[in-house]
Amino acid sequence: MEPAVYKLDRILGLDLVPPAVYRRDIDVDWQRFGEGALVLFADGGHSINGVPEQEWNPKREVFSSDLRILQAIARDADNQNGNNVIRAKHWLTNKWRVIKVDNDASMRPG
Repeated sequence: MEPAVYKLDRILGLDLVPPAVYRRDIDVDWQRFGEGALVLFADGGHSINGVPEQEWNPKREVFSSDLRILQAIARDADNQNGNNVIRAKHWLTNKWRVIKVDNDASMRPG
């Protein structure tokens, strides 16, 4: 589901989710996997707890609104987990940004 939520995030123009791709028959650390998602590591990622609101990028209200839209469309079953929202260096700009990670509970039946 990670690549699907990343693609949805791109379509919506939100820029909240790190890049992810789906691959088959991949080798990672000398282990073979039949299929899986490769997600770009969020450099410096840490909890948003204790991060002053003036340091949020995007601002808390904007992020929360955009996140609700993304989670509603993606049917994120894990949307109450505060550990899935972190602050990390953005993969393109290298600037600190609040992002959404761990999207594997999205787009599931029921």
